[in-house]
Amino acid sequence: QMAKDLTIETNRDECALLVRFVGSTRAVITETAQALKLLREDTNHRSVIENEDGRLWHKLSAAPSQPSADLVWRVAARPSDLPWFLGEVAALERDEASHTQVRWHAGLGDGRLRIIALTPVYHREAVRALEGWRQKAENLGGSLIIEKAPSEIKNEFDSWGTLGSAAELMRRVKQQLDPENAFSAGRFFG
Repeated sequence: QMAKDLTIETNRDECALLVRFVGSTRAVITETAQALKLLREDTNHRSVIENEDGRLWHKLSAAPSQPSADLVWRVAARPSDLPWFLGEVAALERDEASHTQVRWHAGLGDGRLRIIALTPVYHREAVRALEGWRQKAENLGGSLIIEKAPSEIKNEFDSWGTLGSAAELMRRVKQQLDPENAFSAGRFFG
């Protein structure tokens, strides 16, 4: 679905792989040529070069703020651990009973996965799923952070998860800067 939002033509069960090279003109041309050679060796894939790709990347970064999504979460994991999470996203996409309308994008170079969805009819389904995802992420040394969610989910599921050794320092800073807990109450600590 995310590919369609970006006006990239894909079939129902296909994904789009976006690759961006930055650096000197010579380096970008060399890297692009090598990537295209590898991609075009497999005739099952289509390859397209976008010289002016700023609009595409801007739309990708703005996707979580679209009004059609009320539940957005981000997983950070080692790139080698992403296949498990991508398998879970595929299962969500096939689960039409929840009507979550899942869209997602992953950064394979840095192990980032962002999922954009509608909250299921029964929000506790989302809470249970998020608890499982967070447990898996933390067991693998990663994290799961809620970027956007309805209040019924935020009331039952901590947006940040365990923050490790930094948690106490963050708690003290929050107490110093906001002793009345007036700003973003319940979002971070307290």
